[in-house]
Amino acid sequence: MNKLSIYIQEKLKINSNSKVSNNFDPERLTDHRFVLYDSQSYENEDDEAVDWKDCEDSLMSYDDQAAGFIACDNQISKIKNYSKDIALTDEDLLSLRERIVTGKDLGYEIRYEYGHLEFDCINSGSRRTFYIYGLSEEAFDKIEQWWNYPDELEGDTDEEKLAFLFEEGNIIPLEDK
Repeated sequence: MNKLSIYIQEKLKINSNSKVSNNFDPERLTDHRFVLYDSQSYENEDDEAVDWKDCEDSLMSYDDQAAGFIACDNQISKIKNYSKDIALTDEDLLSLRERIVTGKDLGYEIRYEYGHLEFDCINSGSRRTFYIYGLSEEAFDKIEQWWNYPDELEGDTDEEKLAFLFEEGNIIPLEDK
């Protein structure tokens, strides 16, 4: 009987050190990833126009799924400096796309990555990727408040003020329909 109690105590010690993480991961909201549009993969302008239209239709369906959008220069879970890495916010995904896809770059790739979008702008010798996340109405209102009047949100640092982004339900998984 003594050996059994020692075994149980050891088992409890081992299990107390193991942690099961149920944290919300804004980078992995779905299990799907694919390229919506790649401007450098076409030899025929007609094929490119058809695929661009298909991409636009997909973006319009994503636009209907969220109250607003945030565009970051880094994956949202890897942001170190919020005021530098949050590049744009907009209620309309197509408007946000027009601000990113300006036609001044050499090419573009638009990817669906596990529930969010990535807009890759290809320049001569460099690239810039925007990570686009759909937000709930409450989260979009708060991000707009942070963008325009940051002192009105609770918290001393941007990390504290924007902690709501990592609460489940505030970043909306964009789903292909």
